[in-house]
Amino acid sequence: MRIHLSGHLRKNRPPPRDDVEGMIHARLGYLTSLIPLKSELGYFKPHTVDVNGKVKFKPGEIDFIFKCGKRLVPIEVKHTSNHSNINTTLLEEFVTRRKCPFGLVLYGGVPFPLAPLAGLRGVKSRKRDAS
Repeated sequence: MRIHLSGHLRKNRPPPRDDVEGMIHARLGYLTSLIPLKSELGYFKPHTVDVNGKVKFKPGEIDFIFKCGKRLVPIEVKHTSNHSNINTTLLEEFVTRRKCPFGLVLYGGVPFPLAPLAGLRGVKSRKRDAS
């Protein structure tokens, strides 16, 4: 993400994390109003439900889930320019489990492939050890 996209003119400093996510939220919200198909914008927080109906939240979340018609596109916004610091495990699991056409990671660096594209090109998935 480049500073000019968010409207920030600070020298040598990226915009604050909330500003970048807010800008992406606003753009996606506007996009939903332009598309003739029914589209929605939400987020995903992994969880489990026990036999008593109690919800237990798991760590992590996906910042945005863009739904257009029957398609889901998970979108993760990261406030970094180094893709080696980005954990895409939850995003990849969501794409696989929900059979999404793809997932997006928006960050300040150059593009890199995620699985399943990664497997096709012989590139390993970008996973970080949980510590």
